[in-house]
Amino acid sequence: MNIFYRKRFLIFAIFLCILILFLDIYSTKVAGADTGDSDYEHALATTPKGLNWDNNNFVIAKFPPKPVNAPIDSPSGKKYSYDNNATIVRSKNPATKDTSVISLTNGTYQVGAVWSNFEKGNYFDLSHEQIASMWIYFGNTGGEVPGDGMAFVLQNDKRKENAIALSSTGIPVNGQSLGVWGADWDKTNLYPENIAKTAIQNSWAMEFDTYKNLLTGANEISGEGVSFDANNPGTYSQHIATGFPASYKTYVKQKAGNTNPPIYYYTMHHDNFIGIENLVDSNWHHVTIKWSPDISVNSQTTPTGGTMTYSYNDKNPDALCLMPII
Repeated sequence: MNIFYRKRFLIFAIFLCILILFLDIYSTKVAGADTGDSDYEHALATTPKGLNWDNNNFVIAKFPPKPVNAPIDSPSGKKYSYDNNATIVRSKNPATKDTSVISLTNGTYQVGAVWSNFEKGNYFDLSHEQIASMWIYFGNTGGEVPGDGMAFVLQNDKRKENAIALSSTGIPVNGQSLGVWGADWDKTNLYPENIAKTAIQNSWAMEFDTYKNLLTGANEISGEGVSFDANNPGTYSQHIATGFPASYKTYVKQKAGNTNPPIYYYTMHHDNFIGIENLVDSNWHHVTIKWSPDISVNSQTTPTGGTMTYSYNDKNPDALCLMPII
């Protein structure tokens, strides 16, 4: 359990709520629904009780069209995806057959985003106590390196339910960004503000990071984001942490070696960092997130801050049901 506090945190936001998630592996070999991956089938066969997508509480984000002359390949030659790769499937667990499963990605260099439906009244009102509860599943490493993770986001971005982190050239930002944090895709960038403006704006995020991006050598900085976790504490490569994606203070400039011209990369300042030995273990894990606003002072009805509390592995999928969102 950990605590988050931010003075004058007054965002009334819709939020990315992955109630139940299967996230594939970013690696040289990607296994997912289309290939009949046994671990994917295991996830569906053991899905805990959750919500039914048909209740219209959530929206698959609509990413902007691919810009004219936008790049096709990343610096390392991988194909960019300009589409939202999130899909909705059904649980195959006989005990939870009406539960919807959100699969965010099923291949490399993909991004998926699902938001709550603001028009249906599904949002966080920070003037009152709020609770969100979800099951998450990150698959199995299968001998490959897993990546990159997912994030729970509170935001008041002007794009609302279509918000996604976009690079300066209009690419949905994959990899270490998780589609939430800014794009560290310019090796000559001198200003963290340039990264912050590509993130989801007016937002707070809690990330579940399954891959440690720690490359810092001048010959390793590829221009596609590889260093956010280089200064993480502890020994575990996977972690849970929080932060403000659109704040320039989140991104810390570093210089790679002594090259001419200089090469820069950015590490990320993580709040409430908790190292996890392995998020990717073929098991469902429960997360509860609770917002408690400050008690009003001098008859003020708008809170000037509050406490965000989150718990990981706080429920047993065999015994308990998903809590409703209040």
